Amino acid sequence: RVAAAAAEDLDDEPPPPGDEEADGRASPPPEFFDAPLPCEVAYGAEEEQKGLDAARAASTGVVAPVGGGAEPPPAHGWRQVANGGVQYWYNDRTGVSQWEEPEEVSGKKADDSKDGGRKLLYDPAIGPKNDDFEALCQAAEGDSICEPIGDGVLLRVIVKPGQDEDAVLDVKDFAVLVSLRAPIEDRWCNQALLAFCRRALHVPQRERNAVKITDGDESLDKIVHIPALKPKEVVKRLHKKKDFEVDTNDVEKWIRHTERKQKEEERRMKRRKWA
Repeated sequence: RVAAAAAEDLDDEPPPPGDEEADGRASPPPEFFDAPLPCEVAYGAEEEQKGLDAARAASTGVVAPVGGGAEPPPAHGWRQVANGGVQYWYNDRTGVSQWEEPEEVSGKKADDSKDGGRKLLYDPAIGPKNDDFEALCQAAEGDSICEPIGDGVLLRVIVKPGQDEDAVLDVKDFAVLVSLRAPIEDRWCNQALLAFCRRALHVPQRERNAVKITDGDESLDKIVHIPALKPKEVVKRLHKKKDFEVDTNDVEKWIRHTERKQKEEERRMKRRKWA
């Protein structure tokens, strides 16, 4: 009985496609089996689309994905990917993807956007050069112009030597910018700065010898010790000195100022002659 039931089951099984005698169809030709399967067709189309995307990216100047036999990937690992008309950045090392251009590729820092895209004039790891006035001013931003110490203050001064006159260019939160007629040589520049600080800040006569440069002898960024004065008083006198030098509305005051400048220049020339 079991054998008969198995034989009946075999008889009821339909024949393979193309072998039905009633339809009269024959088996497919051998070339039919050489055709790719549906999964192979889909994979080939995907590879073809990738090739088209790579060619389109190369023609538009977009960085193509790094493959075998191509140039080695950059150290930072970022590359731009174009997928279905959408472009984004992908990092092969960390697996991070983002829309914005990475800092390592663009060379810009996140803080540049806050500062209006201003370019640094120095390398933060090395620092500015001692004789670069603009770079020293930029590096000093964020610091304090003066700090109390003992009976006086430590005043930060950034000097611009070789100018037409001794004057206060500007009073910033981080330093006071001073122009001097003295050359950039350390000895002359330092002595001229000390004399200018004594004169501009009206340091008492008994304390004038205590005005000294405590740091920055060989740099344009200097720290000057001002005795017998408080920080607020120092900043106030610096602002007054700057405003007086640039205020030309009062003709009489400006004439007196010019005459005093001429007398100072004459005395300076006499001292140089007798020296």
